[in-house]
This record gives sequence, C-alpha cells and structure tokens, in this order.
Amino acid sequence: MKKILSVLIATILIINISGCNSSKKNPSNQTIYYNLESDPESLDPQIANDDVSNLVIANIFEGLVKIDKDNNIMPAVSESYEANSNYTSFTFNLRKDAKWSDKDATPVTASDFVFALKRAVMPRTKSPTAFNLFSIKNAQSINNGLLDETSLGVYALDDYKLKIDLEYSYEDFPRLMALPVAMPCNENLFNSTNGQYGLRSDCIPSNGPFMVKAKYGWERENNLTLLKNENYCGNFEAIPIGVKFSIGTLSGSFIDKVNDGKIDAGHLPSNEIDTAEKEKYNITSFDDTIWGLCFNFNDSVFKNLNMRKAFIQSLNRDYVLSSLQSGSVVANDIVMNSVNFEGENYRNLAGSNLYLPEVTNAKSFLISGMKELGLSTLSDITVLCTDDSEVKSMVSNMIEIWNRELGYYFNMKPVSNSELNDNIQAGQYQLAIAPMQTTDDNVLDILYKFTSTSSDNICNMKDSKYDSLIKNATDSNSSKRLDYCIQGEKYLNNQGAFYPLYCGKRFYASAPNVTGIVFYQYGGIVDFTKSIKARK
Repeated sequence: MKKILSVLIATILIINISGCNSSKKNPSNQTIYYNLESDPESLDPQIANDDVSNLVIANIFEGLVKIDKDNNIMPAVSESYEANSNYTSFTFNLRKDAKWSDKDATPVTASDFVFALKRAVMPRTKSPTAFNLFSIKNAQSINNGLLDETSLGVYALDDYKLKIDLEYSYEDFPRLMALPVAMPCNENLFNSTNGQYGLRSDCIPSNGPFMVKAKYGWERENNLTLLKNENYCGNFEAIPIGVKFSIGTLSGSFIDKVNDGKIDAGHLPSNEIDTAEKEKYNITSFDDTIWGLCFNFNDSVFKNLNMRKAFIQSLNRDYVLSSLQSGSVVANDIVMNSVNFEGENYRNLAGSNLYLPEVTNAKSFLISGMKELGLSTLSDITVLCTDDSEVKSMVSNMIEIWNRELGYYFNMKPVSNSELNDNIQAGQYQLAIAPMQTTDDNVLDILYKFTSTSSDNICNMKDSKYDSLIKNATDSNSSKRLDYCIQGEKYLNNQGAFYPLYCGKRFYASAPNVTGIVFYQYGGIVDFTKSIKARK
C-alpha cells in the first residue's frame, strides 16, 4: 500500500497559535473593514457560485484541507490523509477538536462531510458546482438522476475517519476538498433552518475561524458582519475580532475610502497604483484574467457564425496587439497558461494558439453572413470597451482593419469598468473587449462558463453540441475527459465566441497600517484570519 501526502501536521504546523479560545493572546482587537460590490447570492457552500459568496464562505467555513496562497495543500479539519496504491481511494483523518459555531459547540464529524457531499450531487439541490465532485464514485450518475445519493462513494468509517472512493485514479483529488462545494454541512443544523440555510444571518452555522453575527449580522444590500468564532480550534484561528463588510458601490477613490475609514483593503484600480506605491500600501497582483473580443450571440447580427468569423479573421493580430504596453502579456488561448487538468498543466497537454487565424478573404464570410441574415447593408455596429488608453488604441487598430477589409465603418464606445461589466452581464452589447476571469485552477471551471445554463456565459451562447462536449468532459466514467476539454476549447474558438487578446492583472491593496490580509489568485478569495491593523 503506497502512502501519499500524509498532510503532515508535524511539519506543517506553521505559525499555529491553534488553541481554542486563545483570543486573550491576540495582539489586535480591531475590526477589518472591506467592501463587497454586491450581496452574496448565498452563504450555503453547496449552492454558492459567485466570488462574493465564496469570499465570505472561505472565512466562515473550513474544509478537509485548505489551499494556501502558494497553492499548497494544508491540513484543516483533516489533520492528515492517505491514498491507496493507485489513488482511487482516499482516507481523511479528522481533528477531534473541530466544532460548529452553535451554542452547543456541536462536533464536526465525518458524517458532516458525507451529508454535504451527498447533498451537493443530489439533483434536487441544483448545485451549480457539483461537477467538481464528479470524480467521486457514482457522483455524476446521482446528479443525472440515475442512482440514489446513498450510492455515493463517501463513507464515515467512524466519527473522525472519512473514506472517499473515486471513479478513476486522481492523485491530486484532495485539492478539490478545499472548494466551497466540499465544505461540511451538519444535517441537524441544516434541517433546523427550515429552508433558510445560508440565506439569513441566524441560519449560517460556521466551522471556520469567523462566524456571521447571528442577530442583524446580514442586512441585505447594506452590510454583513463576521465575528471571531470562539468555538474554532484549528490551525487558522482569527486574530481580528471581526470583519465588517459594506455592501454596494462606495463613492470616492480607493485611497479616499481608506482615508475615510470605509475600507482597510480591497481591489485597487490600476490608475491608483502609482499613488498607492508612493504611500507604501501593501499591493498584490495576479495575472488571472483573459481579455478578448467577445460577441453577443443574442445580437441580431452576431448570432450568425459567418459574421463573427468575418470580424475575427480579418484581423491582423500583430497589428491589433502592437498597441499593448511592454508590460502586457499576449493571450493566445481562452484557457490561461497557469490552469491545470487533474493536476497537470492543461496548456502542455492541449497545445496552444487555438484561435481563428487571419485569412485574406474574410469579406467572403461577411457576404455569406449578410445573405443568411437577409441583410443588404449593415447598420451601426459599436464595440464596447473600457475607457483605457491602451485598450482604446487596440480597438482603434481593429476598427481601422474592419473599415478597410470589410468595407463598412464601425464605432467604439469607451465606458468605465463597472459600466462595461453591467452591460455585458445584461447582454446589452454587440461586441466588446471583455474580461474572462479564471476563478479556479481547473480547466473545467473556464469551459463550464460557456455552457447554456451558466450564469457566467457572457457571450450568451446556447449550443447543445458544446454542452454535450463539456458534459462528456465531466463524465467520471470516460477515459477521454482531456480530449473532450480540448475539443470544447477548440469549438469555442471555431464558433467565434471569444477571441483572446491579452492577459490582464488584478490588483489588491491594504492600507500601510494593515498587514496579514492574504489575497488569492483564484475565486476572489480573501483570507482575513491573520490580519493586524496597527494604530495610525
């Protein structure tokens, strides 16, 4: 029997103060202030599917393992784990001091993970992230309604030992157990909420370092308050006594909001980077967003494939991208270079440069498309983009090419980032230079965004053939999962859904007197547990 990755507590005990109720030793009594641009959709981990919800969930729940900022697996509720010789079965050994935040300090047990995982894959739960669990034995068949949830390959061997059997060999499987969908759920506490689990402040039991304040802790569209969870006894005990989230757009610049005491940290607009650096803010950045030419499939013109191909394949890529600044990174694929497939780098497996290439007769696509649409001429067509000099220069290059190669004149509409996102989400655009953010270190997370039922489908593509490819890619019984992923990405390119252009950075910052806040590359997660706010 080959043992692996026994997430060694002895060597990973890190800077763990890790004693229950050790708050008296904490060096700070302060509350951290942070802004959420919108309300969480739900704080039910098995249901949540937006970055705002995941940010809060990451601080109030704790899974079997935790992924640190360097993408390493750390012990969490599970203090160690081991696998069989071919990585088709994993056994997790749970801490015996893990508790829920309820008044009885109910123990967190293996049964809580069994209930959570079964609930996640049950069809009636309608979990939008259940596909992340399809490597577990029978999970996809249960989700498709072919088997009962009792057949799921998860077993509580005793209160503190959990066994998970897989459909196929997957050495990196434990990493999935850090996702929100795999967080524990106590059946009795869940049933006591009468259908309000994760939706009301008094219906959100926590097993993580923080908990939602039970009374008036979540006032919709106003604020959400987290308090230190005094029942927590794990490796990531909170230093601050709480986190106060304001909800909705706050007026003023980032620096002004910090100076006014509205926030201590948050997303840093690129036009404030120089000022933040001069004032010694703590800045973190990630290359996790692909910007590309995105077509609205609901538009009367761009619902047609030949029209999309005309606009893409008329482009001289080198000329279009010549306006990028020297620090910008060209993106040649929809799936970023850093993303993995079952523990291996996806781009190494799939190859690159899958975008539609320039052709000399792109106008023939335009002529065919107009004929198919019954158009004798093109009405005004406008490209939506951010009001950024670099982006506007790039769009000007595009319009110059289209005017010359296609024989029509086109318009550009620069808008703020928030207006761009609002218009794209509402489907109020024809074509746009739009961001596609990587929210997980998993190729399926990106490909799933283009499926017919995804709320993240910014191009509004509804294509049963593509849906079938992604369904097959998540099929735990298929040995061709990688092939289906590659076919899916190629299909997106060939359909002209999204033409990749460049990688964009996201910047985060905390005030000079605030340290220890950890921003994560994926999922929009921010960890507040070790944050300290010194007196100014």
